[in-house]
Amino acid sequence: GGPGTGKTTTINAMIDYFDSEGLEVRLAAPTGRAAKRMQEATGCEAQTIHRMLEISGAADEEEGPKQFERNEENPLEADVIIIDDMISSGESIIEVATELKRRKANRIFAAATFGLFTNGLEKFDKAYEEGVLTGVLTTNLIYQSPELLAKDYYISCDMSKYIALIIDTLNHDQSVSYLLNPVDRINHCVSNYMAQYDEK
Repeated sequence: GGPGTGKTTTINAMIDYFDSEGLEVRLAAPTGRAAKRMQEATGCEAQTIHRMLEISGAADEEEGPKQFERNEENPLEADVIIIDDMISSGESIIEVATELKRRKANRIFAAATFGLFTNGLEKFDKAYEEGVLTGVLTTNLIYQSPELLAKDYYISCDMSKYIALIIDTLNHDQSVSYLLNPVDRINHCVSNYMAQYDEK
């Protein structure tokens, strides 16, 4: 999503929730600049993916041997790993999710502000059927086909009430700052979602 679509707010809410559950959270981004922005926005340490995986040898050097010290035999010690701006790594989210599953990741969710699905839903169908993806989330700020809405794995994030609140607040010449920081509402939604697993 672009600036102002809630990426940072969502990440902060996720960090607050997982911290409250006593889980260890690690943050990463594909580039140093992105990791720095992530750290400044969250107040938590963020690293590049290469640094988190403890690459030996400079990642930007074309020559010389390079390998990751953190791998299948020596995995990261974390309960939750949040990677911001993963799309800029150039890899398909399904390919990444497949590798994470191979390394025994639990539930994997793919989220985007605007879900275009320009290549169709077949690959997502297969990923869900094979247990690679637990769910796919996008907002309803873009057209959602009936086929997409009917998918068991698809979670539509309805923004209509949120937009209505912003418009109403502006019409009354009030500050929208509290609407731009919906941590409590996100925590409530996450808690409700996790409750269904606690009951099983």
